[in-house]
Amino acid sequence: MCSLILLFRQFDDGSCACVAFLRRLANGSTAVKVANLGDSRAILGMFQNGTFDSIAYTEDHQPTAPAERERIMQAGGTVPTVLRSLLRCLNDSLPFSGC
Repeated sequence: MCSLILLFRQFDDGSCACVAFLRRLANGSTAVKVANLGDSRAILGMFQNGTFDSIAYTEDHQPTAPAERERIMQAGGTVPTVLRSLLRCLNDSLPFSGC
């Protein structure tokens, strides 16, 4: 049962960051470069034509996203499926698993 407990345990470790670099260009416009890491998001808010609008500047780094999954796999990592995770969890809860 220890694996089931660990599966639903709240982890307090990890990293997240969100940075934005703004640079005034020679023509007077502004260039924006944005980067994020982990569970952080950058959203640009603009007030135009009397209404407020927002634009998502970053995407979540979720292993279920195709591009992120491919990046993880190319780096030598693995992204288990829900079924594989469940089977591992059930196997680890058996008395002979050394848990």
